[in-house]
Amino acid sequence: MRATVCPHDTARGLPLWIEFFVVLGAVSGRAIGFQPAADFPEFYRLWNQVDLIYANPLDALRLADERGFLPLVSNDRYDEAVFLVRDGLPASLEVFDGAEVGMVEGQFASLLAKRVLAERGIRPRGYRSFGSWAEVLDALRRGELACGVLYRDFYEALSPVSREGTTLVFRSDERRFSHIFLLSPGLQDELEAMRESFLKLTGQPMAEPVLKDLGIGRFFPAMDLAPIRDLVES
Repeated sequence: MRATVCPHDTARGLPLWIEFFVVLGAVSGRAIGFQPAADFPEFYRLWNQVDLIYANPLDALRLADERGFLPLVSNDRYDEAVFLVRDGLPASLEVFDGAEVGMVEGQFASLLAKRVLAERGIRPRGYRSFGSWAEVLDALRRGELACGVLYRDFYEALSPVSREGTTLVFRSDERRFSHIFLLSPGLQDELEAMRESFLKLTGQPMAEPVLKDLGIGRFFPAMDLAPIRDLVES
């Protein structure tokens, strides 16, 4: 079995993911070869070559709809967004009302951020898309943007120096959506056995250290992607 992981996750801990698949292989009794992706173009190319994929909610939906991949498990490391303003502006979400907001279109954190703002009656003037979260941050620090949205995991990995010039005003706490492991449709007969292997990781002495370092407390069965679809279509 071959596996790959969203590059946003391997960027902050490639050795941890190597260890994770060693542990998962031991628990499942399957030899799992891990193929890391340096960036999203490589990640998408690997979709044709692997059997097990850890993907963000939007990519999980694509994998299921376009390639027939089967949802296995989600987890309690939820995908969230953080809202920043450049230094000197009030530390309030109200600053986003009528402002141009920087984000990375096509990423789940940006979609979630739009819903958070809409639910609070905040209407930005528009959204400006950048090629990466780092570019959004740089635009804020240069004063090119007043407001921006970042993926929480990206923000939390930043050093204090990298955050200079920006002020955090809000963190979403939806606790509804996480990255998802999906299995190739060619391995449908192994779906339940693999799902059970993931669920067994919680409490396994050999798994606990790597799960803790990955920020994952436990896995949950992922049977239905309808909540993600509803958010996309809302």
